Amino acid sequence: MRRPNDPSSPTRRRLALATALLAFGVATPACDAEPAARDAAVADSAVDTADATDAEAGTDTAAPADTATSAPPDATTADDADATAAPDTDTAPPSDTAGADTGGPAPCDDADHDTVCDADDRCPGHDDLADADRDGVPNGCDACPALPGGDADGDGVCDLDDRCPGHPDQLDADLDGLPDDCDPCPGAATGDSDGDGVCDDVDACPGQDDTLDTDHDGTPNGCDTCPVDAADDSDGDGVCDGADRCPGHPDQADADGDELPDACDACPDDPTGDSDGDGVCNQSDRCPGHPDQADADHDGIPDACDPCPSSGDHTDRDGDGTPDACDACPDVPRVLLYDVNSDLHAARAALALLGCDHTVAGVADLVPLLDSGAYGALVLDMPDARPEGDWTRAVLDFVAGGGAAVLSTWRPDLLPAPDLAATFGALLGAEATSARAFTPTWRDPIFTAPFDLTTVPFPGDPASTATFHGPTLAPVAGRAFARFDDGAAIVASNGGRTFFDGFLWDDHPEDRDGDGKLDVAELVANQLVAASRARLTAGGPAAPAIDGVADTGETVRYDLPILRGVVAADTTEVSVRVGGAAPRVWPAADRRLKVLVPLEPGQNYVSIRDRGAVTYLALRYTPQTNPRKVRFVYALASDGDGSFDAPPGAPRDLATATRRVALGARLLQAMMADRLDALGYGRRTFRVDTDPATGAPAVTVWRTSATTAAWRAMSDAELFSWVWQHQGELPACGDCKTVVMLGMTHWDPAQNKALAHTALGGGGVALFGTGTLYSWADALDDVVARLSDDRTVASLGAPLFDDSGYRGTLWANYATGLGAVLHELGHALDLPHPTDDAALLNRGFDHVNRLVMVSEPASNVSAAIPAIWPSHEPFYVLANGARLRWHRWLALDAASYTVNAPPAFSRVGDEVRVDSPAGIRAVSYRILVSTGPTSTDWRVAGGEVQLGVPPARWVVNVASLRFLFQGQATLHLGAVDDQGNIADDFSVAL
Repeated sequence: MRRPNDPSSPTRRRLALATALLAFGVATPACDAEPAARDAAVADSAVDTADATDAEAGTDTAAPADTATSAPPDATTADDADATAAPDTDTAPPSDTAGADTGGPAPCDDADHDTVCDADDRCPGHDDLADADRDGVPNGCDACPALPGGDADGDGVCDLDDRCPGHPDQLDADLDGLPDDCDPCPGAATGDSDGDGVCDDVDACPGQDDTLDTDHDGTPNGCDTCPVDAADDSDGDGVCDGADRCPGHPDQADADGDELPDACDACPDDPTGDSDGDGVCNQSDRCPGHPDQADADHDGIPDACDPCPSSGDHTDRDGDGTPDACDACPDVPRVLLYDVNSDLHAARAALALLGCDHTVAGVADLVPLLDSGAYGALVLDMPDARPEGDWTRAVLDFVAGGGAAVLSTWRPDLLPAPDLAATFGALLGAEATSARAFTPTWRDPIFTAPFDLTTVPFPGDPASTATFHGPTLAPVAGRAFARFDDGAAIVASNGGRTFFDGFLWDDHPEDRDGDGKLDVAELVANQLVAASRARLTAGGPAAPAIDGVADTGETVRYDLPILRGVVAADTTEVSVRVGGAAPRVWPAADRRLKVLVPLEPGQNYVSIRDRGAVTYLALRYTPQTNPRKVRFVYALASDGDGSFDAPPGAPRDLATATRRVALGARLLQAMMADRLDALGYGRRTFRVDTDPATGAPAVTVWRTSATTAAWRAMSDAELFSWVWQHQGELPACGDCKTVVMLGMTHWDPAQNKALAHTALGGGGVALFGTGTLYSWADALDDVVARLSDDRTVASLGAPLFDDSGYRGTLWANYATGLGAVLHELGHALDLPHPTDDAALLNRGFDHVNRLVMVSEPASNVSAAIPAIWPSHEPFYVLANGARLRWHRWLALDAASYTVNAPPAFSRVGDEVRVDSPAGIRAVSYRILVSTGPTSTDWRVAGGEVQLGVPPARWVVNVASLRFLFQGQATLHLGAVDDQGNIADDFSVAL
């Protein structure tokens, strides 16, 4: 809209034109032929009428000289210029000229004094002589006095000012100053503000180009959430159909974090999916890589993973994992043969007679093959060549682990280690004066078929002077002989699992019974069958049964799982071997078995042996990829060297401390997984920060800025506050929860107090002292011994912190110390205290030893527990277990989260509502309990868990809560959703 003083406005333009005409003295026609007479006639009224004339006509009728002296219009009030023009006071000639000219026609009536007689007046009441546009219409009667063309379209707006020639200017529906017929957007005052050719009032996408519509769905690209999808987001999940991974269902519902929405995920709880495409998710797949449905014998084991797919009978007499129905050699387990430099190859002939598959070992690979745990029987044909490496140790371990073995050597005194001869019962006595040859005969049943030695008498050695080939055999309990008149002997030992032949098989190529078989080959075959049967004697132990591990194996996501199982009633220990590593012995009690199995990334083959009975497992260790992890830190004072309190002579240096903390981290990881598995959540646990070079748990050594004296002067709260405020001194760790062990903890007997010691956790930090680190194991082989050490702290000869729940023993200090760290780590992972005393987040942490041990020694305040059953073990209460199950720090792999707000609580009448777009997984209920004379704590006293599809809204009936928690005035509610968001402390008045 133009302003009145704008030079381009119609009013301003009219004033300018009128002024110009006056300035150039435009002539006007006279009404009287005699100007002098006219002047005289009007002289008397000239002054009186000047103002009115000027005001009406808008022009000045004075002579040019007078006009030149009149004042210009005020530029700021141009529209009022005519009304305010100064009166012309110099319009009449001098008075002495009046009446001088008396000739000419008589005067006429001129009411408007414009010198035009009324009879001829074209514009009565106005000056006919004022015609600025010279269109013959006096200004006073000219609608457009300044424009000759006038108002051509008759809209009351002069053509000069007409905003829309040919159309009525008054039609302006949007009041934008532009008449409708000349307005490209008559309905929009703003016009086409985005310049896309579409008026704003009908613009489908303001600010964007309406003409761009790639998918032709009628919604311009700029306002189309899915500009290339005509169907847009038909399921309303915020993902355009063209990119929708699961049409018709929310893409965001992805429980296993594999980026495949649950509704379109054949394995919604398994991020690895169904790799072999058999319709069975990998975590449940009985035969990875092969169809589980192919099961010809209907024994529940898919054919490709069935050692005997043609028979459902899994009787396995030799315990080699191949059922008898498919075992060519059902009486003998897997055989490893060593016969380097043998000429006769009698052992190979024996294996051929039996039909046994076997592996022939060479000088270089006997030890690794024997250590692999893949064999149940060993045959050693020992001429001159000896294996490389510590082969005697490998043979000893094999026999000690329950293996069957047959050995041939003519001089046991020539074996490289006396222990090896002793293992086979071939202890030597005094030297004999002469040697005698061995002459086998076919009449003895040990040389005949069928290969059965059950009726052959093997009496004990009747005299210490019995000899063969010179040396005498000393009496040994449990050893038996088959002796011959010519002085040789065969020694059976280890309950009949081992045979020692005091002669070389190469020396006897005879077939004296004429059956076409070497006599010595029949002898070896008979001994091998007898030794193998001795492994599984009648009434002997069955192979250990391991809980929760499929025959075809299992994948675990941490490197030290706790395996539980059942063994024979009289079993006191089992031997566990992983791959080619040396076996470890783990105790058993009252048929209960618990073992820790250290794994390497990839497939691990595990054998668990109870005397002659063996269970073989395949465990695949796949390290976690969750970027969120738990970091373990050993904190030093600025003037400290990392040493810790320990008994005299015991290691206490920094390297020992970090080894113990690192092993502790692995044990805590295993314990959390074991407890969640007991709740039905699987072996799920946190990821430990590791050394990228070795993959082993990394313990960060933190040399703090506080001195030892400063640390030891702090209270519990001050210790936690200091660590919390200064953790920025630690190296960056991304998304880390932090467990800090205070390396400057010290027991001060003078104060009867542990200095720089506390047990606190929260806000992502767990803090504990190292006053009992002296009781911890620093190697896996030491765990059982440490947790069985019933010595008292008082007996160690040094003032040491006893933090054992008053039990006073080393094993109890180890249990309490390790358990307290697990307890505080729980707080760092947002777990509250429960009311149940036996729970891990209560005093149950004192008993974490029971998670890896099958019995417990006595202590100062407790009797021994001969066999630990599940009812003795600490646990996570249901609500806390659920928090861990869906906690972001326990996601096994990297996951994307679309909801990052805690669940919202509200109360509507007698309902409490918990809402989350991610779906609610669990709700917990806490009550106020007294924890001391003046202290209280809100503790978990119950909860509910949703294992199926989590509802977006969970409704809790307050009346039900009143019934469940009678006597409670108030409850505190907490919740966790499917994406690990946690809300706490919603107060509900009952």
